[in-house]
Amino acid sequence: MKKFSLLLCTALAFSASSSFAQDALEYEVKASKLDKSRNNLSPTTGSSSFSFNEKDIENLPQGQATSLNQVLMRAPSVVANSQNQVHVRGDHGNLQYRINGVMLPEGVNGFGQSLDTHFAKSVDLLTGAMPAQYGLRTAGVVDIKTKSGASLKGGRSESTIGGNDTFRYNQQQGGTKGNLDYYVSATYMQSSRGIESTTAARNSNHNDTSQDNVFGYFSYILDYSKRLSFIVSNYTNRFQIPNNPNQKAEYELNGKTANSNYLNEKQVDSGRFAVASLQGVSDSDVDYQVSLFTRYSNLQFKPDYDGDLIFKGIASSLDRSSFANGVQGDFSKELNEKNTLRYGFYASNDQVKSSSENWVFEEDGSGSYLTDPTRIDENSTKNSQLYSTYLQNEWKATEKLTLNYGFPFIL
Repeated sequence: MKKFSLLLCTALAFSASSSFAQDALEYEVKASKLDKSRNNLSPTTGSSSFSFNEKDIENLPQGQATSLNQVLMRAPSVVANSQNQVHVRGDHGNLQYRINGVMLPEGVNGFGQSLDTHFAKSVDLLTGAMPAQYGLRTAGVVDIKTKSGASLKGGRSESTIGGNDTFRYNQQQGGTKGNLDYYVSATYMQSSRGIESTTAARNSNHNDTSQDNVFGYFSYILDYSKRLSFIVSNYTNRFQIPNNPNQKAEYELNGKTANSNYLNEKQVDSGRFAVASLQGVSDSDVDYQVSLFTRYSNLQFKPDYDGDLIFKGIASSLDRSSFANGVQGDFSKELNEKNTLRYGFYASNDQVKSSSENWVFEEDGSGSYLTDPTRIDENSTKNSQLYSTYLQNEWKATEKLTLNYGFPFIL
Protein backbone atom coordinates (compact mmCIF):
# COMPACT_ATOMS: atom_id res chain seq x y z
CA MET A 1 0.00 0.00 0.00
CA LYS A 2 1.48 3.36 -1.04
CA LYS A 3 1.68 6.15 1.48
CA PHE A 4 1.34 9.81 0.64
CA SER A 5 1.30 13.16 2.40
CA LEU A 6 -1.64 15.50 2.20
CA LEU A 7 -1.62 19.15 3.15
CA LEU A 8 -4.94 20.86 3.72
CA CYS A 9 -5.00 24.47 4.81
CA THR A 10 -8.10 26.50 5.55
CA ALA A 11 -8.25 30.12 6.61
CA LEU A 12 -11.13 32.28 7.73
CA ALA A 13 -10.85 36.04 7.92
CA PHE A 14 -13.46 38.21 9.55
CA SER A 15 -13.86 41.89 10.30
CA ALA A 16 -15.70 43.83 12.95
CA SER A 17 -18.24 46.61 12.76
CA SER A 18 -18.16 49.78 10.65
CA SER A 19 -17.06 51.78 13.70
CA PHE A 20 -14.02 49.52 13.92
CA ALA A 21 -13.24 50.21 10.26
CA GLN A 22 -13.52 53.96 10.88
CA ASP A 23 -11.12 53.74 13.83
CA ALA A 24 -8.70 51.74 11.68
CA LEU A 25 -8.86 54.34 8.90
CA GLU A 26 -8.18 57.20 11.30
CA TYR A 27 -5.28 55.31 12.84
CA GLU A 28 -3.75 54.53 9.43
CA VAL A 29 -3.80 58.22 8.53
CA LYS A 30 -1.93 59.07 11.74
CA ALA A 31 0.48 56.13 11.44
CA SER A 32 1.45 56.61 7.79
CA LYS A 33 3.88 59.47 8.51
CA LEU A 34 5.46 57.55 11.38
CA ASP A 35 5.82 54.40 9.26
CA LYS A 36 7.63 56.43 6.60
CA SER A 37 9.87 57.90 9.27
CA ARG A 38 10.76 54.45 10.62
CA ASN A 39 11.54 53.16 7.12
CA ASN A 40 13.97 56.05 6.64
CA LEU A 41 16.10 54.60 9.45
CA SER A 42 16.92 51.33 7.61
CA PRO A 43 18.66 51.75 4.24
CA THR A 44 19.05 48.98 1.66
CA THR A 45 21.60 50.85 -0.48
CA GLY A 46 24.85 48.97 -1.06
CA SER A 47 23.45 45.49 -0.41
CA SER A 48 21.50 42.87 -2.31
CA SER A 49 17.88 42.89 -1.18
CA PHE A 50 15.25 40.20 -1.61
CA SER A 51 11.80 41.04 -0.29
CA PHE A 52 8.66 39.09 0.58
CA ASN A 53 5.52 41.11 1.16
CA GLU A 54 2.33 39.79 2.73
CA LYS A 55 0.89 38.75 -0.64
CA ASP A 56 4.09 36.89 -1.58
CA ILE A 57 3.87 34.87 1.64
CA GLU A 58 0.17 34.15 1.08
CA ASN A 59 0.97 32.77 -2.39
CA LEU A 60 3.39 30.15 -1.02
CA PRO A 61 2.03 26.56 -0.93
CA GLN A 62 1.46 26.73 2.84
CA GLY A 63 0.67 30.45 2.91
CA GLN A 64 1.22 32.10 6.28
CA ALA A 65 1.80 28.63 7.78
CA THR A 66 5.17 28.52 5.96
CA SER A 67 8.01 28.62 8.48
CA LEU A 68 10.34 31.62 8.39
CA ASN A 69 13.26 29.44 7.32
CA GLN A 70 11.23 28.08 4.41
CA VAL A 71 10.36 31.65 3.36
CA LEU A 72 14.03 32.66 3.43
CA MET A 73 15.00 29.59 1.38
CA ARG A 74 13.04 31.09 -1.55
CA ALA A 75 15.76 33.75 -1.74
CA PRO A 76 18.98 33.16 -3.73
CA SER A 77 21.99 31.59 -1.96
CA VAL A 78 19.98 30.49 1.11
CA VAL A 79 19.93 26.88 2.38
CA ALA A 80 18.95 25.14 5.63
CA ASN A 81 20.66 22.19 7.28
CA SER A 82 19.10 19.14 8.96
CA GLN A 83 18.88 21.06 12.26
CA ASN A 84 16.74 23.76 10.61
CA GLN A 85 19.48 26.42 10.73
CA VAL A 86 19.71 28.89 7.83
CA HIS A 87 22.97 29.48 5.94
CA VAL A 88 23.42 32.42 3.56
CA ARG A 89 26.13 32.30 0.87
CA GLY A 90 27.78 29.35 2.63
CA ASP A 91 28.20 31.23 5.90
CA HIS A 92 27.50 29.26 9.07
CA GLY A 93 24.95 31.36 10.93
CA ASN A 94 26.11 34.99 11.39
CA LEU A 95 22.61 36.29 10.59
CA GLN A 96 21.08 39.40 12.11
CA TYR A 97 17.32 39.44 12.82
CA ARG A 98 15.47 42.73 13.15
CA ILE A 99 11.83 43.41 14.00
CA ASN A 100 10.59 46.87 13.05
CA GLY A 101 14.24 47.97 12.85
CA VAL A 102 15.26 46.67 16.30
CA MET A 103 17.99 44.02 16.33
CA LEU A 104 17.24 40.95 18.45
CA PRO A 105 20.17 39.67 20.51
CA GLU A 106 21.26 36.12 19.76
CA GLY A 107 19.74 33.33 21.80
CA VAL A 108 20.46 29.66 22.41
CA ASN A 109 19.80 27.76 19.17
CA GLY A 110 17.66 24.64 19.12
CA PHE A 111 15.64 22.61 16.64
CA GLY A 112 12.60 24.91 16.61
CA GLN A 113 12.07 28.51 15.52
CA SER A 114 11.48 31.50 17.76
CA LEU A 115 9.85 33.68 15.07
CA ASP A 116 6.55 32.76 13.44
CA THR A 117 5.75 33.94 9.89
CA HIS A 118 2.11 34.72 10.68
CA PHE A 119 2.91 38.09 12.27
CA ALA A 120 5.11 39.26 9.37
CA LYS A 121 3.76 41.96 7.08
CA SER A 122 7.01 41.84 5.10
CA VAL A 123 10.34 40.03 5.27
CA ASP A 124 13.47 41.55 3.69
CA LEU A 125 16.75 39.67 3.35
CA LEU A 126 19.82 41.87 2.87
CA THR A 127 23.13 40.31 1.82
CA GLY A 128 26.38 41.41 0.23
CA ALA A 129 28.16 44.65 1.10
CA MET A 130 26.37 45.97 4.18
CA PRO A 131 26.03 49.62 5.20
CA ALA A 132 27.84 50.51 8.43
CA GLN A 133 24.54 50.33 10.28
CA TYR A 134 24.50 46.53 9.90
CA GLY A 135 28.15 45.94 10.78
CA LEU A 136 27.50 43.57 13.68
CA ARG A 137 26.55 40.63 11.42
CA THR A 138 27.89 40.27 7.87
CA ALA A 139 26.27 37.15 6.36
CA GLY A 140 22.83 38.72 6.09
CA VAL A 141 20.13 40.82 7.73
CA VAL A 142 16.56 39.54 8.08
CA ASP A 143 14.39 42.63 8.56
CA ILE A 144 10.77 41.86 9.53
CA LYS A 145 7.98 44.43 9.58
CA THR A 146 5.05 43.37 11.76
CA LYS A 147 1.36 43.46 11.02
CA SER A 148 -0.84 45.87 12.92
CA GLY A 149 -4.39 45.76 14.12
CA ALA A 150 -5.33 48.41 11.59
CA SER A 151 -4.01 46.30 8.70
CA LEU A 152 -5.67 43.11 9.97
CA LYS A 153 -9.03 44.84 10.43
CA GLY A 154 -10.61 42.13 12.56
CA GLY A 155 -9.41 38.57 12.96
CA ARG A 156 -8.18 35.53 11.10
CA SER A 157 -8.37 31.83 11.98
CA GLU A 158 -6.28 29.25 10.14
CA SER A 159 -5.85 25.49 10.45
CA THR A 160 -3.52 23.13 8.59
CA ILE A 161 -3.69 19.34 8.40
CA GLY A 162 -0.99 17.30 6.66
CA GLY A 163 1.06 14.14 6.54
CA ASN A 164 3.02 12.77 9.51
CA ASP A 165 0.05 13.57 11.78
CA THR A 166 0.69 17.28 11.30
CA PHE A 167 -1.83 19.73 12.71
CA ARG A 168 -1.35 23.48 13.00
CA TYR A 169 -3.76 26.15 14.23
CA ASN A 170 -3.26 29.91 14.20
CA GLN A 171 -5.46 32.67 15.56
CA GLN A 172 -4.82 36.34 14.81
CA GLN A 173 -6.75 39.19 16.35
CA GLY A 174 -6.23 42.91 15.97
CA GLY A 175 -7.93 46.24 16.14
CA THR A 176 -7.68 49.93 16.91
CA LYS A 177 -9.30 52.11 19.51
CA GLY A 178 -8.52 55.78 19.18
CA ASN A 179 -4.73 56.09 19.07
CA LEU A 180 -4.19 52.54 20.34
CA ASP A 181 -3.39 49.71 17.92
CA TYR A 182 -3.12 46.07 19.00
CA TYR A 183 -2.27 42.86 17.18
CA VAL A 184 -1.90 39.33 18.64
CA SER A 185 -1.01 36.07 16.90
CA ALA A 186 -1.00 32.62 18.56
CA THR A 187 0.10 29.39 16.84
CA TYR A 188 0.07 25.75 17.96
CA MET A 189 1.60 22.91 15.93
CA GLN A 190 2.09 19.19 16.46
CA SER A 191 3.61 16.51 14.24
CA SER A 192 5.08 13.01 14.35
CA ARG A 193 8.17 14.17 12.40
CA GLY A 194 9.76 16.88 14.47
CA ILE A 195 13.36 16.69 13.22
CA GLU A 196 15.36 14.83 10.62
CA SER A 197 15.12 11.06 11.08
CA THR A 198 18.21 9.03 12.02
CA THR A 199 17.32 6.36 9.44
CA ALA A 200 16.05 6.21 5.85
CA ALA A 201 12.69 4.88 7.03
CA ARG A 202 9.68 7.00 6.07
CA ASN A 203 8.18 6.84 9.55
CA SER A 204 10.71 7.49 12.31
CA ASN A 205 10.22 6.13 15.81
CA HIS A 206 9.93 8.53 18.76
CA ASN A 207 9.94 11.80 16.78
CA ASP A 208 6.86 13.70 17.99
CA THR A 209 6.91 17.45 18.45
CA SER A 210 4.57 20.11 19.80
CA GLN A 211 5.27 23.81 19.40
CA ASP A 212 3.49 26.98 20.44
CA ASN A 213 4.25 30.61 19.69
CA VAL A 214 2.54 33.80 20.90
CA PHE A 215 3.37 37.23 19.50
CA GLY A 216 1.90 40.61 20.36
CA TYR A 217 2.41 44.12 18.95
CA PHE A 218 0.91 47.18 20.65
CA SER A 219 1.41 50.81 19.72
CA TYR A 220 0.04 54.12 20.91
CA ILE A 221 0.34 57.32 18.88
CA LEU A 222 1.20 60.13 21.28
CA ASP A 223 0.76 62.72 18.53
CA TYR A 224 1.43 63.02 14.81
CA SER A 225 5.19 63.01 15.41
CA LYS A 226 5.65 60.38 18.16
CA ARG A 227 4.65 56.75 18.70
CA LEU A 228 5.25 54.38 21.61
CA SER A 229 5.22 50.66 20.77
CA PHE A 230 5.66 47.36 22.57
CA ILE A 231 6.51 43.91 21.19
CA VAL A 232 6.20 40.76 23.31
CA SER A 233 6.75 37.14 22.28
CA ASN A 234 6.89 33.71 23.91
CA TYR A 235 7.63 30.32 22.34
CA THR A 236 8.08 26.71 23.50
CA ASN A 237 9.22 23.90 21.18
CA ARG A 238 9.16 20.33 22.49
CA PHE A 239 10.94 17.52 20.61
CA GLN A 240 11.39 13.81 21.00
CA ILE A 241 14.78 12.63 19.74
CA PRO A 242 14.25 9.88 17.11
CA ASN A 243 15.69 6.47 17.91
CA ASN A 244 18.17 4.44 15.88
CA PRO A 245 16.73 0.90 16.11
CA ASN A 246 18.47 -2.46 16.45
CA GLN A 247 21.65 -1.14 18.04
CA LYS A 248 23.97 -3.45 19.95
CA ALA A 249 24.53 -2.82 23.66
CA GLU A 250 28.11 -1.67 24.33
CA TYR A 251 28.10 -1.48 28.12
CA GLU A 252 26.60 -3.25 31.11
CA LEU A 253 24.63 -1.29 33.68
CA ASN A 254 24.15 -3.27 36.87
CA GLY A 255 22.33 -6.03 35.03
CA LYS A 256 19.82 -3.68 33.36
CA THR A 257 18.77 -3.99 29.72
CA ALA A 258 17.51 -1.52 27.12
CA ASN A 259 16.07 -1.58 23.60
CA SER A 260 17.35 1.08 21.19
CA ASN A 261 13.89 1.13 19.54
CA TYR A 262 12.31 2.60 22.67
CA LEU A 263 14.70 5.14 24.15
CA ASN A 264 13.19 8.34 25.52
CA GLU A 265 15.50 11.29 24.83
CA LYS A 266 13.79 14.71 24.75
CA GLN A 267 14.68 18.33 24.10
CA VAL A 268 12.82 21.56 24.86
CA ASP A 269 13.67 24.94 23.30
CA SER A 270 11.93 27.93 24.85
CA GLY A 271 12.30 31.66 25.09
CA ARG A 272 10.69 35.05 25.25
CA PHE A 273 11.58 38.60 24.30
CA ALA A 274 10.17 42.09 24.71
CA VAL A 275 10.91 45.41 23.00
CA ALA A 276 9.76 48.91 23.95
CA SER A 277 10.35 51.67 21.38
CA LEU A 278 9.82 55.40 21.15
CA GLN A 279 9.80 56.40 17.50
CA GLY A 280 9.03 59.60 15.65
CA VAL A 281 10.22 62.83 14.06
CA SER A 282 11.86 65.61 16.07
CA ASP A 283 11.28 69.34 15.64
CA SER A 284 14.48 69.53 13.58
CA ASP A 285 13.15 66.85 11.18
CA VAL A 286 15.35 64.05 12.55
CA ASP A 287 13.76 60.62 12.24
CA TYR A 288 14.55 58.56 15.32
CA GLN A 289 13.81 55.33 17.16
CA VAL A 290 15.13 54.48 20.63
CA SER A 291 14.42 50.99 21.97
CA LEU A 292 14.94 48.94 25.11
CA PHE A 293 14.98 45.18 24.65
CA THR A 294 15.29 41.99 26.66
CA ARG A 295 15.51 38.36 25.57
CA TYR A 296 15.71 35.05 27.45
CA SER A 297 16.25 31.72 25.72
CA ASN A 298 16.74 28.24 27.12
CA LEU A 299 17.60 24.77 25.83
CA GLN A 300 17.13 21.62 27.92
CA PHE A 301 18.08 18.09 26.87
CA LYS A 302 16.91 15.09 28.89
CA PRO A 303 18.57 11.73 28.16
CA ASP A 304 17.31 8.20 28.55
CA TYR A 305 19.67 7.45 31.45
CA ASP A 306 19.71 3.67 31.28
CA GLY A 307 19.59 3.44 27.50
CA ASP A 308 22.24 6.12 26.87
CA LEU A 309 24.62 4.49 29.33
CA ILE A 310 24.10 1.02 27.84
CA PHE A 311 24.48 2.09 24.19
CA LYS A 312 26.82 5.13 24.47
CA GLY A 313 28.55 4.86 27.82
CA ILE A 314 27.42 8.34 28.86
CA ALA A 315 24.10 9.96 29.80
CA SER A 316 24.11 13.77 29.92
CA SER A 317 21.38 16.14 31.03
CA LEU A 318 22.05 19.58 29.52
CA ASP A 319 20.75 23.04 30.38
CA ARG A 320 21.83 26.11 28.39
CA SER A 321 20.39 29.62 28.80
CA SER A 322 21.02 33.17 27.65
CA PHE A 323 19.64 36.38 29.17
CA ALA A 324 20.36 39.55 27.17
CA ASN A 325 19.31 43.15 27.81
CA GLY A 326 20.18 46.33 25.97
CA VAL A 327 19.35 49.58 24.24
CA GLN A 328 19.43 50.66 20.59
CA GLY A 329 19.09 54.06 18.97
CA ASP A 330 18.86 54.96 15.28
CA PHE A 331 18.66 58.46 13.78
CA SER A 332 18.29 59.82 10.25
CA LYS A 333 18.50 63.37 8.91
CA GLU A 334 17.94 64.43 5.29
CA LEU A 335 20.61 67.07 4.76
CA ASN A 336 19.49 67.97 1.24
CA GLU A 337 18.04 66.34 -1.86
CA LYS A 338 21.16 64.23 -2.39
CA ASN A 339 22.45 63.46 1.11
CA THR A 340 20.91 61.61 4.05
CA LEU A 341 22.93 61.27 7.26
CA ARG A 342 22.33 58.27 9.51
CA TYR A 343 23.87 57.47 12.90
CA GLY A 344 23.09 55.39 15.94
CA PHE A 345 24.27 53.17 18.78
CA TYR A 346 23.75 49.71 20.26
CA ALA A 347 24.68 48.35 23.70
CA SER A 348 23.87 45.00 25.29
CA ASN A 349 24.80 42.72 28.17
CA ASP A 350 24.43 38.95 27.74
CA GLN A 351 24.66 36.41 30.54
CA VAL A 352 25.11 32.83 29.33
CA LYS A 353 24.75 29.88 31.70
CA SER A 354 25.68 26.27 30.99
CA SER A 355 25.20 23.27 33.24
CA SER A 356 25.26 19.53 32.67
CA GLU A 357 24.84 16.39 34.71
CA ASN A 358 26.93 13.59 33.20
CA TRP A 359 26.80 9.91 34.19
CA VAL A 360 29.80 7.89 32.98
CA PHE A 361 31.57 4.60 33.68
CA GLU A 362 34.90 4.60 35.47
CA GLU A 363 37.77 2.31 34.57
CA ASP A 364 39.50 0.12 37.11
CA GLY A 365 43.23 -0.51 37.24
CA SER A 366 43.07 -3.35 34.67
CA GLY A 367 41.45 -1.25 31.93
CA SER A 368 37.95 -2.61 32.48
CA TYR A 369 35.04 -0.38 33.41
CA LEU A 370 32.87 -0.46 36.50
CA THR A 371 29.18 -1.21 35.90
CA ASP A 372 28.13 1.37 38.51
CA PRO A 373 28.19 4.85 36.82
CA THR A 374 29.70 7.99 38.33
CA ARG A 375 28.19 11.48 38.14
CA ILE A 376 30.25 14.45 36.90
CA ASP A 377 28.72 17.93 37.02
CA GLU A 378 29.71 20.95 34.94
CA ASN A 379 28.55 24.52 35.61
CA SER A 380 29.71 27.78 34.08
CA THR A 381 28.50 31.36 33.70
CA LYS A 382 29.84 34.01 31.37
CA ASN A 383 28.92 37.66 30.93
CA SER A 384 29.68 39.56 27.75
CA GLN A 385 29.05 43.15 26.70
CA LEU A 386 28.73 44.60 23.24
CA TYR A 387 28.95 48.31 22.44
CA SER A 388 28.79 49.80 18.96
CA THR A 389 28.08 53.03 17.14
CA TYR A 390 27.95 53.99 13.48
CA LEU A 391 27.92 57.01 11.21
CA GLN A 392 27.07 56.87 7.50
CA ASN A 393 25.93 59.07 4.67
CA GLU A 394 23.75 58.16 1.70
CA TRP A 395 24.73 60.21 -1.33
CA LYS A 396 22.60 60.13 -4.47
CA ALA A 397 25.32 60.99 -6.96
CA THR A 398 23.05 60.54 -9.99
CA GLU A 399 19.57 59.22 -10.65
CA LYS A 400 21.01 55.73 -11.14
CA LEU A 401 23.97 55.81 -8.74
CA THR A 402 23.75 56.01 -4.95
CA LEU A 403 26.77 55.71 -2.66
CA ASN A 404 26.50 54.77 1.00
CA TYR A 405 29.70 55.32 2.95
CA GLY A 406 30.47 55.41 6.64
CA PHE A 407 32.08 53.47 9.46
CA PRO A 408 31.03 51.38 12.50
CA PHE A 409 32.89 51.33 15.81
CA ILE A 410 32.49 48.09 17.77
CA LEU A 411 33.82 47.37 21.25
